[in-house]
Amino acid sequence: KHTKMSTNAISSWWAGLPMGTRVTFSTNVFFYVLGLCLPQDWSLSSHSAASHFCMYPRAIWSAPEQFYRMFTSAFLHANLMHIAFNMFSFIQSGPSLEHMLGTTRFFCVILCFVAVLGVLYYAVSLISLFAFGFPNFFHECAIGFSGVLFALMTIESLLAPPDRLLSLPFGIQVPSRWYPWALLVFCQVIMPGVSFIGHMVGILGAYLYMLGALRWLLPSETFIDRLEEYPFARRIVEQPCFVASIHARQRQMPQQMQPGGSNFRWVLYDCFTGCVCPSSVLLTHTHTFPLSASILQDRHTQRQPSTSSFSTFPFLSPPPFPVARA
Repeated sequence: KHTKMSTNAISSWWAGLPMGTRVTFSTNVFFYVLGLCLPQDWSLSSHSAASHFCMYPRAIWSAPEQFYRMFTSAFLHANLMHIAFNMFSFIQSGPSLEHMLGTTRFFCVILCFVAVLGVLYYAVSLISLFAFGFPNFFHECAIGFSGVLFALMTIESLLAPPDRLLSLPFGIQVPSRWYPWALLVFCQVIMPGVSFIGHMVGILGAYLYMLGALRWLLPSETFIDRLEEYPFARRIVEQPCFVASIHARQRQMPQQMQPGGSNFRWVLYDCFTGCVCPSSVLLTHTHTFPLSASILQDRHTQRQPSTSSFSTFPFLSPPPFPVARA
């Protein structure tokens, strides 16, 4: 009886998730479970996937055909606790965001961040190496969805009033505008093995997004509306868990996302549709950020000392060092 009740509860919870959140959650879990099931010598196995597909700037620099690492690294996780904390953080905010944006735009936002953060990661590692002589980021091999989570958390914190105090773990309070950076430092202090740059580019990507610099990467509302009206898309759009773009614009934001009323709701919507949010807008923003849970387990890294020679990586060959798994 207890098992049946638990199954019903899980089924009810799953049925309440919109399609975009389900697909993103399932994609991360699928790759993790797949890695556990495959033989260890397969490139997608949990034993080898990180070294084959992690964000490893040195490998991309040596073999540009490995640019795929910029995208694949986001969907890999080191262990059960790593993916559990990241996905728990994601499902706290994903449904509300998807109901506000619509499923199609939600997918576009997630994919936009995955791509942009990978490029930023690579760019920052090159700048740190060639401009400042700091090689650590260049030799780092990082995995995890936490860059996207940090981006979403940063957007939320930037929309809060500047004098609003937000809580870090252990009751530490900081002003909202400094919250992402405080969380970044706090994460490094309590878990030195996580990727500093992996989290930092999430914050930088969110700033670019809020400034409207990434609007050209996202489709317009008109395009999305027409896409969802095509006959081949109707079967998907008519699913109960799909949030149509036009319905997302017509409905109010879910209660957990609108503590500040209509100003908060529409300013946040404008930011996610490519408009620049004026910093002078006063918002009453009192809810806590569920994404802060992602600091407990995030992008795990392994740094390799610099060597005098480095041969070109053949396609899908692993870097010559172990990738850390906490």
